[in-house]
Amino acid sequence: QKGGDASALITDPRMQRYNNELIVKRKQQEAAEQKRDNLQVQKLEMEIADIETKREEAAQRRLSEAEEAQAGTQLTLDTIARIRELGETPASLGGKSVVQAATGPIEGRLPTIVPSVADFESLIETLKSQAFLENVKLMKGTGSLTETEGKKLENRIASLNMTQSAEMLMKNIGLIEAEFSAALERSQRQYGNLL
Repeated sequence: QKGGDASALITDPRMQRYNNELIVKRKQQEAAEQKRDNLQVQKLEMEIADIETKREEAAQRRLSEAEEAQAGTQLTLDTIARIRELGETPASLGGKSVVQAATGPIEGRLPTIVPSVADFESLIETLKSQAFLENVKLMKGTGSLTETEGKKLENRIASLNMTQSAEMLMKNIGLIEAEFSAALERSQRQYGNLL
């Protein structure tokens, strides 16, 4: 399981429904044993086993979702690292860096003729893509992000614009990176490193 432990999820509040059902069924089983009602004891044993199976399956689903969220988060962080690296390289346009050549109220509206600038713009669009926004939703579903954090992150990603100054664009990317890094750390603490 790549470091994941489904049994650790049994204490997860989302699993509480199964835990509560088990408590009730085990008390009923205890009462049936005291009455020596073997038929009822057997019936309850089967029901308990069924609930335990469902709880384990739900825990495995949660781990799968967490693994997918961690992988998507790592992909986002890798994309941001590529944006930073490419953004700092010279664009061969009057000594400007790629991020400077790609951004600003004028440069951000001009047609792109330098391949490295086009690559940078493409990486920004990739970061803004639906796939990355879907990962934010998945991270919220696994508890790695709160609803508020997720909404803030979605808004930050959507606000990335090539007409921003280079400094503002890179500042926003830094904030996005910090939030994704924190979410990945929370997920790894909660579920283990599933990657």
